[in-house]
Amino acid sequence: MAFADPADTERIKAAVLLGSLLPAGMAALLVKRRNSIYRRLWEAEHLDEDADGIPDIYQRGTRPIRARRRR
Repeated sequence: MAFADPADTERIKAAVLLGSLLPAGMAALLVKRRNSIYRRLWEAEHLDEDADGIPDIYQRGTRPIRARRRR
């Protein structure tokens, strides 16, 4: 960097470094949070508690088909 005073050069270098590291740290936190959310969604989508081969998310709110009673 082309600055006349060496003391200013060191402060500017420190400011640039801090200005680069701070957003990188914030981005890392956001990516970590996003990954945990997507992991929970993936786990819920692939959960198969009754081991019938069909993920439970696709069976919500459905009742088993029963034979109708004849009167």
